[in-house]
Parts: sequence; C-alpha cells; structure tokens
Amino acid sequence: MASSSQNTGHSGTRLGRIVHACLLSGELLVVELSPGSDAEEVRSQVAQRLGLHPFEVALLQDGKKLQDCDHVLGDVSVLVQPFLSQDVIDELIQNMRAAGVAFSEGMTDEEVRQAEENCKICFPPDLKLFLQTAMPEGPEFPNWRRTVAVSVHDHHAVMRDDIHARLGGVQSFWYTEWGPRPEDRTERASLTARHLKGVPRLIPVYRQHFVVSGTPAGQPVLGVADPSRMCLLATDLAAYFSLIFNFRPVRPYLNCPVVTATFWGEIEKHLHLDPIEQRRFAEGSGFRYPDRPHVVITASRDMGRTASTWVFNATRLLFRQAKEACDSYWMRCLDRSKIQHRLETGAHVVIKTHEWTGEMSKAAFDEVSPMFTHVIVSVRQGFAEDPAWMKVATHVIHFEELVAYDKDHPEDPAKIGAISVLRKLANHLGLSSLTEHDLRCVDYDLMTLPMPRFGCDQTTKLWPFHGRRGGRPIPRLDPRSE
Repeated sequence: MASSSQNTGHSGTRLGRIVHACLLSGELLVVELSPGSDAEEVRSQVAQRLGLHPFEVALLQDGKKLQDCDHVLGDVSVLVQPFLSQDVIDELIQNMRAAGVAFSEGMTDEEVRQAEENCKICFPPDLKLFLQTAMPEGPEFPNWRRTVAVSVHDHHAVMRDDIHARLGGVQSFWYTEWGPRPEDRTERASLTARHLKGVPRLIPVYRQHFVVSGTPAGQPVLGVADPSRMCLLATDLAAYFSLIFNFRPVRPYLNCPVVTATFWGEIEKHLHLDPIEQRRFAEGSGFRYPDRPHVVITASRDMGRTASTWVFNATRLLFRQAKEACDSYWMRCLDRSKIQHRLETGAHVVIKTHEWTGEMSKAAFDEVSPMFTHVIVSVRQGFAEDPAWMKVATHVIHFEELVAYDKDHPEDPAKIGAISVLRKLANHLGLSSLTEHDLRCVDYDLMTLPMPRFGCDQTTKLWPFHGRRGGRPIPRLDPRSE
C-alpha cells in the first residue's frame, strides 16, 4: 500500500508529497512527488528505483489499475507486470479483430515447444504471451500449428549468405560482440562467415516483418526483405500492431526500443547508404575519400518542426553529388568512441541528433565536441531554439528561407529558397565547386525522397509522419534529363 503526506520547506512553502509505495513482497519505496503530479510520475519513479521500464509497473487503488492521468489520492499498491501486459494484449487483439484480423485459440505450452524445436527459435516473452492468448490467422501470418520450419530455415540461410557477400566482404561490417576486428580483409571475411553461422534467427510476425529469436521482451519489429532493405518498423509489438492495422495506440509510443535487437539491430543501423552512395566501393566509381574527413552534426530540438531531417539529407546528398565518400547516421547520445569507430572507413561522417542535454553531462559533451568540424542547426520562427546547440553552431539554416518559393513560378531556380540554402550549405562544407546544376539535382533528389509507409527509413531517417514543408510542388523534371 502507499500513503501520502505533505512535504514543506522551512518557510512552509509546499514542495510536494511523500508517497510510500508498497510492493507485493512487502518492500516499501519512498517517492517524493511535485505538486499536481499524477500516477504516471509515481509509476516512472517506482520503475526507475526497481530497474524496470514504466510499462512493467502498474499502480493499483482499491483493486483497480490507475491510468497515467489519474491523481494518486490515497493508498496504492505496486504490481510488477510483463512488458506487454495481459490487458494491453487483450486490447490489441480486440482492435485487430475490429480491423478484420481473424484469430484462433491461443497456443498451448506444448505447441510453443514444438514450434520452437522445429524452427530452432525461442519466442521473445511478449510475442509468446500474445500468441498464447490468441493466434492471428491469414495467409500473411505464420501458422505456428503447422510446420513453418522450412520457410524460417530458408529465409535465415538466404539472409546469412547475403550478409556475408554484402556486409562481411564489401562494406567490412564487423559486429563488436565478435571481438577485435581483424585488419586483414581476407581474415575478416573468413571470421565473418564463421560467426554468421551462429547469429540468432528472425521470427516472422506478419508479412516480411520479424522479431529476433531469443531476445527479451520489448525489442523492435524489423521489416526485412533482404539485408539491403531492412528497417525498424516499430519500437515494440504494441506500437507495431497499431501502426500496421491502423488503430489508435493502446499505450504511448516509445522514441526508441527498450531492447536492442542484437546482431540484427546492428545490421539495420549500418544500412545507411543509398544505391548511389554504395557505388563508392566499386572500381572506377569516381568517388573520393577525403584527406581529412569531416564530422558534421545536424542538430535541432526533437519534433521541433524545423526541417532538421531535410538538413541531414541535404548534407549527405551534397557530399554524394560532389562524389565525396560520406557515411550518415542517427546518434541520440554522442559518444567519442562511436564517432571514432565511424571514422575508420575514411569517409566523412554526418550525424543527425537532437538535444544532448538530457542524454549526457556537460563534461561528456565537452570531451566529444572537439571532434565536430561542422555543427549545422536548423531553426524556425515561433519555435524555441536549442540554446546548447546554438552556442556551438557553425552554420544556421532558417526554415523560412528553406521553404520560400514563387507560387507563380514554382520551378524558377532563382526564386527557390532551398537552392539558395543549398549553396550556402555547400560553401560551408567546402563543396564550393558544385555548380548551380548540381544544386538543382540535389534539390530535386530532396523533393522526391520516398516517404516510408511504416517505420523509419535507415538511409534518409524519414518516418511516415514527416511531410514536405511549405507546400512547394514537386518539380516535374529531373534536371539530369534536361
């Protein structure tokens, strides 16, 4: 149980309340709340104290679960629950049925055991609990009561061989859990082939969408057609089903997965090159590696509506147009060793990020920031700037200039603000040799980047909620065809 009392300072000013939260084991936790706090704050603090995710903690009052917006007015008990709790699963299934998905009875323990044995997999706890509640049916869902072992085996073999050919040899991908990375390419390729035999299998959820075998609950769902087309579809199963079957989320979306998808998560993160960028590995491609690679940071507030993803793509595409090798990544927490590892390819490194103040200390930022050669910040009138990034910005892009164009002459390059922004950005990056034609090509490529239907495109970092800002129509012709 939990009881609350007022906490006052020496002057009698109200500071908040003290909540005593009792676990079923009898352990008592003392939580101090700010005035006006609700159940979400209690749940978050209790979860942090227990080393759990807030989804794994529920608060009960008079036998009823409290919602996040409810105020904690009296005694409260704490219930530790699965990451994907039974009530969330029940709501997911109800919404999926309403969307037209048919279900059969949930799998028994014996059926789960047989499926895992036949397919040489281990269901993550959240998917297992979902399937044991009710099993979705249909041609695009796996039928775990019949043997799906052949398709799982075949898909795993194709993926493994393709990764060896593409990433193990050409792009020199090396998974850190394999130990020290051999410098010799032949030795590296040989060890890659050996290690790939033991990578965890992918478990189909629906269509070509998978979770990784043997991982804890809370891992992301990956869209996997082949190793060159893999993306993060959703940060967990609850978010995945609501996105795919188009119903209101049953709980808040996570900004990033709770559990990293091990080897496959690392593969997904390394798929950062588009087909043109990948040509740099071919003889005679014309791509050059710089003598002194840049580390370019493109930064903005999270969800700041400043076209920060446009800035990120503009930077990498300017390098691509200049045929200078460039690797581009998303990195929430800027880490010196991670950036140093990215620089090992010899290419420029472009990193998209948001606020660092909530992810790292000032001392940690001061340690890593000398590595940055350029810090490009995007801002917009009426939206708060990020003061920490503005202090170190080497170039600022204004949203209003970016989206400007002449509605009567929308394809007049002289009146397209984005082309002017691209010229300034190219000069800042040391790419002043790019011609006006080059800039028009980059502008066209930016205007025609495909928007993903689900999940995040790991090359462009675009999500389905992104939109082309400013209302400018897409150019009718590719300048290259003129």
